[in-house]
Amino acid sequence: MVGVNFVRVFEAEKIIDRYIKALATDGGIVRPLSLLMNSSKQLVLDAYKIYMAYMIKHPILEKEQFKRLMSCLLFLNQFVPDKQAIKINKIYKKQQQNKRITSSEHKYFDDFMKKYVKDQADSFRLHNEVVEYINTLNSLDQDSPYYCITAYRLAGVEYKPEYEFDF
Repeated sequence: MVGVNFVRVFEAEKIIDRYIKALATDGGIVRPLSLLMNSSKQLVLDAYKIYMAYMIKHPILEKEQFKRLMSCLLFLNQFVPDKQAIKINKIYKKQQQNKRITSSEHKYFDDFMKKYVKDQADSFRLHNEVVEYINTLNSLDQDSPYYCITAYRLAGVEYKPEYEFDF
């Protein structure tokens, strides 16, 4: 995924906070995209990168907090269009309650799960992309006047000079 979003550090923190709160909701095996509150999966990914760039320069997260934050990124694929989430979770709930599901529900669920498993591999790829981004930033001079612009460019996120004030 290539970002085209404008994300400031304080916005990134809010986006990640909404994402983690959305992950905490229980409702089935997938979650409706609307829980991200006007954030797309791409915006969450971009927010992670910018927030991590800031955290590298200003290390205030403890190691365990950092690990938990990064592990949450692995669940980004659980957010699907709302109608699909409702339908999948309804079928899943029926299965859990040993209720009868129709053949069309069975096919819909099986087709979704095949795609979902493939999407999970993509979640690992995105997680690794952020880890590689962090490793690259760790190799940079965080005190350099070019750190902020470099972090944005490496993240593929649109940069504006006023973002320097956030860092």
